[in-house]
Amino acid sequence: MALSKVSRNTECYGNHSTEPPCPGYKLINSIYSKNRRLILGFPLLCMANAGTSENSYVGSSQPNWSFETLSKMGISVATGVFFGVALEKSRVFEPLNVQASFRLEKFLMSKVWLSAIATGMLSCSLMMMLPDSHPPTRQMLQEHLNGLKNNNKGVLACALGGALHGIGIVGCGSTPELAFVQFGAGVEGAAYTICGGLLGTLLYGLLEPLMVAFTAPKLQMSPEKYTFQAMFSTPYFFLTPPLALLIWGGIATLEHFHPWQNEVVMSAAGQGIFSRVSWAPYATGIIIGLLQIPIVQVLSKYIAGSASYCTIVSQLLVGSRLQKLSPYLTKMKCGMRNWWQVRAPAGM
Repeated sequence: MALSKVSRNTECYGNHSTEPPCPGYKLINSIYSKNRRLILGFPLLCMANAGTSENSYVGSSQPNWSFETLSKMGISVATGVFFGVALEKSRVFEPLNVQASFRLEKFLMSKVWLSAIATGMLSCSLMMMLPDSHPPTRQMLQEHLNGLKNNNKGVLACALGGALHGIGIVGCGSTPELAFVQFGAGVEGAAYTICGGLLGTLLYGLLEPLMVAFTAPKLQMSPEKYTFQAMFSTPYFFLTPPLALLIWGGIATLEHFHPWQNEVVMSAAGQGIFSRVSWAPYATGIIIGLLQIPIVQVLSKYIAGSASYCTIVSQLLVGSRLQKLSPYLTKMKCGMRNWWQVRAPAGM
């Protein structure tokens, strides 16, 4: 979200730099500005073309511009707007804050994401107990469990993926979802981060058969058996309140020893809430957690950011040979429930 223009090149990013963006950033930003309608319109067409089916492909049917489709598009973009505002106001998107979190020098990122997780857990628990909101919530949770059950990745794949992910986050001072917020806020190098994420996704798609063969576990794992719900044989909505309370206790402990006011640039006293440079991390985390409600109810999905890279890159998989090369990217190619994650970053 392009907010707090005054603070972009001064207090926002920790280096107090007033130097203009580099030529490469200006070039990418210029291309994006001139072709904004085309870039943002393509996901609209794909979403309308795919409707609610994840198995149909672009061009396979006439665009579906029904009220249901348009409302889902609108909710996707609106979710991205609120998501972007919350992350921008939390200051967690600043590269130096991201890197400081991994060095355990600041705990801003931990407070934001932990509060978002706790709020999301409580939101899903409440939706499970309400009759009208129960079916889409249960569908979302069941699909997540099915994903764990059908997961053929072993310890090596998880360790290798986690290590590469962590190294990438520390190296560029960003995450897949924060990169879009950084681009909207004018952080220098954010465009390169997004392009690097797309290139890495494409590289994985081309090497997926080799990676799967190299990291395949010798023994079949059953990660779905190690969820709290399975281990304690307890309904989801009974488990989440005590777990959420435990998480909030951890947030309170972090806040006691590391107050958030010491980790961000504070606004002058008397400024309105929307004029302030930063908001409390747990307040922004609550906003992000509450965004699970419309996404779960409308699309039976949960908020994620990295899948948008997969959906964008999967458009390059034209023809059956390329689609067979990367089954993972192919299944992310079409369908409203895939493309909403592209429209959400557009709202950021």
